[in-house]
Amino acid sequence: KFIRVTSLRNHKVTAPQIRAHINSSQSLSSRQISTSTVQRRCDGVMYILMSHDLLHPGVVFPYQHPRGRYQLSFMEAKQACEEQDSTLATPEQLIQAWKEGLDCCNAGWLADGTVRFPINQPRVTCGGPNLLPGVRSYGSKDKKRLYDGFCFSSALKGKVYSFQPKGKMNQTEAQQACQSDGAQIATVGQLYAAWWLAGLNGCKAGWLADGSVRRLITLPSRKCGSSKPGIRSLGFPPPERKYGVYCYKLDD
Repeated sequence: KFIRVTSLRNHKVTAPQIRAHINSSQSLSSRQISTSTVQRRCDGVMYILMSHDLLHPGVVFPYQHPRGRYQLSFMEAKQACEEQDSTLATPEQLIQAWKEGLDCCNAGWLADGTVRFPINQPRVTCGGPNLLPGVRSYGSKDKKRLYDGFCFSSALKGKVYSFQPKGKMNQTEAQQACQSDGAQIATVGQLYAAWWLAGLNGCKAGWLADGSVRRLITLPSRKCGSSKPGIRSLGFPPPERKYGVYCYKLDD
């Protein structure tokens, strides 16, 4: 059952609903879950994840270079997160996200220079089915080594909205459309924050500032192309391809 996100305070999920999303009731019962839990995956360019804690509400999400998996040094990962209006996540933020169900088999840089990845659902393709759930750490690595990054995006200072004034647009037209509406094209971090913290609805694929196209899925359906709510990445298509766009406008 899908639980619509309306706010941090009133979004609650019961144990049966948690088990419906995460097929590991034993691992869930072994730790405290103080807020909502929804299944998160990180499979190639498709991932669904959300995280927050009570003091610093926000979203933890994995980020890859347009060339694909494991293309970012520490400084490049840090810069990539900043370009998404985010910061590199801390170990504490990643652990909190794991407690809420974050499951991602791609190792990523964190703010302290360590490389880690969170596993909630052990499987053959990620360390074997006998691997216990947890946040796996490679420890501190040479900062020139290449991995992905885990970013953290917190509260927005504006609003994100889907925009398609005259039909689908190529990348340049999408940027111009946002500008003509007194806005700018949204970043990945802003889209995640708007979806999780502000309850943004939708089922449209749209251009983002980094050149990627992502589909926000609020109510899973065949039309949306997913059986689970979340944000699905369609990768970095050629700039002449046509989609909608997600714009970001600062509050007055």
